[in-house]
Amino acid sequence: MPSFRYIILLALVPALGVTFLLGCNPAKIRRFTYPPDFKYIEHSAVESAMLKLARHVRSLDRILREPAPYSTDQQTQVVNILRAMEATAAELDPGGQRSNHPLIDRNIGAFRRDIELARRAAEHDPPNYFLAGTVSGACRSCHQEQP
Repeated sequence: MPSFRYIILLALVPALGVTFLLGCNPAKIRRFTYPPDFKYIEHSAVESAMLKLARHVRSLDRILREPAPYSTDQQTQVVNILRAMEATAAELDPGGQRSNHPLIDRNIGAFRRDIELARRAAEHDPPNYFLAGTVSGACRSCHQEQP
């Protein structure tokens, strides 16, 4: 016959496990397991932001390939896409902190600067789209390192 102590442990361990799982979410745990100068970026957030950036790049490339001469509609579309890309890239920027994505840490600052410079050039009158055309190249330079 099992001892009283064994029965208590058998009941206590699952109860503590359930309490722990219900009371602590990963975000709360990370506050105590990572240093204050570290930003944990969820894999789903990275994936979502990268998909948004890919859609923006495809839209930008499509607009820039149009053989039409300069139009304010085209300029507005390019600037809006670049603004959306700036916002999306900002979601991935750990803001001077380290994150769990070293490749992003290493490249996000330069990528954000590229987008900002492209947007500024596109806002000029007349607009210059050369830098906007290089934004997708910035994506490729980072992603060619990945298998």
